Amino acid sequence: MRNYPTDSYEKEEAKKIKAPDWMLEQLKLNPEYVSWGVYEDYMTGGEGWTKAIIVDKWQDLNIGLDELNEVVDFYFEVEKPSRDCDGCESTGYNSKTLELSNNFYSHSSSTGKGWNSEITQEEMEMLIKKQRLGNPLREVMPSLEAINNANRTIGGGNFLYNHDAINRMLLIEFRAKKLGIFGKCRECHGEGSIYTGPCRLSLTLWLIHPRKGASRGVLVKEIQEDELEKVYNFLHEADLRNEMRFSKVEETLQGLKGVGKNL
Repeated sequence: MRNYPTDSYEKEEAKKIKAPDWMLEQLKLNPEYVSWGVYEDYMTGGEGWTKAIIVDKWQDLNIGLDELNEVVDFYFEVEKPSRDCDGCESTGYNSKTLELSNNFYSHSSSTGKGWNSEITQEEMEMLIKKQRLGNPLREVMPSLEAINNANRTIGGGNFLYNHDAINRMLLIEFRAKKLGIFGKCRECHGEGSIYTGPCRLSLTLWLIHPRKGASRGVLVKEIQEDELEKVYNFLHEADLRNEMRFSKVEETLQGLKGVGKNL
């Protein structure tokens, strides 16, 4: 979790992983945009001054803020270590639903033929009702034949009717329930993964090196509650250094406003 839980889904997730309140409170400090991190998007690591820094504990982080290193962004994250569930191939399904899931596409089907191109009229109507097919606003509804033809071959038919991951999930659950076989994996209880340890609070930093023309992601895997003050001081220092570098611009701007000039 990278955002403080506000809606019902997020609150349920926090409750499920038994996240301590002190950890959740740190998420309130995060910037608005936190969809980045070590090995995400273009922060994929590298060598030398672009190589990601990953440490287990805060005390292991030996980074000084100086003429080489500046921190320009950060976020806290609450997570619970887990591993993929082998019993359901990380799907969360019971064995019979898993078989139905694997047979959805021909490339993973035990028969060599997928049922993604053989959905029923009832299944099509379910997708339309959930606004997953056609255009209800224009009352343009596809035919069952058109939908199945579109999914029979790659690039065949109208690509707007191709089943994406959401359609696949809806169809599997719908058909499994009709067959009376739908259920969750007993090992992971439908999660697709099994927790292997207690919740932990991590910290991700965006470290730039102006003199080296480079940047890198920094991940501290676990922050303890009694280390928070040290972390706050570090982030506060980074903030002051960033503010200091632009302080003359602010002074100049105020001076221009003082003599009645407009920018």
